[in-house]
Amino acid sequence: MLKISKLFIKHKTSTMQKNTPQTSSDTVFEQEINRVKELGQKQYAHWDNELFIDICKGAAQLCWNSIRKQSNRDKVFAAYMELIREGIGCAYITQSLSSGHYKYLIKNQKTLNKFLGITWKSFLEYCLIKEMPLTISQVPAQQQLDLMVKVWNLGENIRQETPWKGLYILSRAEELPTLTKIEKFLVDTMAPLLRPPAPARWQPPFRVSIIDGSNIHDDFLPGDMHQVAPSVICVHDRRLAGVYGGIFINNEPNTLLLHNQCLGHSQNDDCNIALEFEHSSVKIQSHRVDLTRLGEHHSHLLCSGGQLLVSAVDSQRIWQVVTG
Repeated sequence: MLKISKLFIKHKTSTMQKNTPQTSSDTVFEQEINRVKELGQKQYAHWDNELFIDICKGAAQLCWNSIRKQSNRDKVFAAYMELIREGIGCAYITQSLSSGHYKYLIKNQKTLNKFLGITWKSFLEYCLIKEMPLTISQVPAQQQLDLMVKVWNLGENIRQETPWKGLYILSRAEELPTLTKIEKFLVDTMAPLLRPPAPARWQPPFRVSIIDGSNIHDDFLPGDMHQVAPSVICVHDRRLAGVYGGIFINNEPNTLLLHNQCLGHSQNDDCNIALEFEHSSVKIQSHRVDLTRLGEHHSHLLCSGGQLLVSAVDSQRIWQVVTG
């Protein structure tokens, strides 16, 4: 895993400054773009030059325009372009926004990603391409380099974590108030999912609700299920390869997310609970619970926090039973 350090950025920016005479702002921008382009082409066999050009026209241009009046603009812009180079080279960055997107976002900062017609591949990509160009000028100039290092390292660490973490953080990315609060945002986002649940009583009353698998994927058919964190369930599609659903049960309604790989290793606790399935019902510790229209059950999962998830043989639905 590559770590971008403050020393790394200082070295790169100082090298750029030694080799580049102080000229007009437009010339500095062009020289830095050319420097990074040449370096990227030399370093990476799969360098995506078309993507790099798109980023230069959009994210890089916006970043430069927002900091061009700063005395440390050359260092900050060189640091940003180093992150872009590494991001493209490592395939962390796979797409960009157009200049039109950025103009719209500047006027309508609360615009959701779905209205932009883009699906981010990772939280790091979201931060580097959307958040950083739009907001870096709001950060005190003397803090900008440190912030870039922090964003890169946190974002890359998330990419190396078990898949459900990056998936969930990305789903909440638009709640990030500002990049300067990125650490608090990550802690506050993850804490409810990692908190150990109180021991379940597995006694009445029981509440039954329905999770519609089509809200994960149009053709999703629930198969094997396992718990990957106290409040996170991974559901495998029993027919489609590379299709997995994440059920995040820390709030209501549950958050449902789609991923292309299993969300993590099973952390199922051994729940010594007596279950007996019948047609459209289940007995939990001898207490009958109706599961309307379930028919024959296909698979089930007992969660230590007092959740029972049940899938049917011929349905996209998952029946969720919560103990009182």
